Amino acid sequence: MGMFNRKPSPPGPVPGDTSRQLAELQAGIDQLLAESRAARDEAEHEAPAARTLSPDDWSEINQVLFRRLQLPWIEDLLLLFDRLAEADRGSGEASAEDLRGTLTVLKREVLEILANQGIEQVERYGPYDRRLHRVTSVLEVSDEALDDRISQIIRDGFSRQGTVIRKAEVVITKVRRAGEVSP
Repeated sequence: MGMFNRKPSPPGPVPGDTSRQLAELQAGIDQLLAESRAARDEAEHEAPAARTLSPDDWSEINQVLFRRLQLPWIEDLLLLFDRLAEADRGSGEASAEDLRGTLTVLKREVLEILANQGIEQVERYGPYDRRLHRVTSVLEVSDEALDDRISQIIRDGFSRQGTVIRKAEVVITKVRRAGEVSP
């Protein structure tokens, strides 16, 4: 459960014009919960041993799975939700710097929740790798050392145990060679 075994500390005030950002964070949480429910439902329907279990056995197995696998994840998300609600309540008094600090803390907490489930960010900078990155645009450079390098992250990518869940959307640099036409 990580750092979420304790009561959340107040994130500080958040300006009122942050409702869009808070709504995006809430939408992300809602999506994670929906994906978790869908994965559980799929596992329940595909379990071959389910045909030999009594309804009471199946109920007990569901409770154990819930307590061990889903409850820690849900508790972490609920604490994150509480932090978002606190930030929303104090939204009229803070500066943009306070907002950035609050959002940085929330982002770090989401990454910890994901890490607790074995989900990691894909390589953010360095050489472009088509298995991990999706190019959104290309910047021309003259330095050969910068050819096919990631220069900006548009949207982070994530993987679990070597399986890419979502590719990172990136801007890469490309050396324009003689005779090549710009894209």
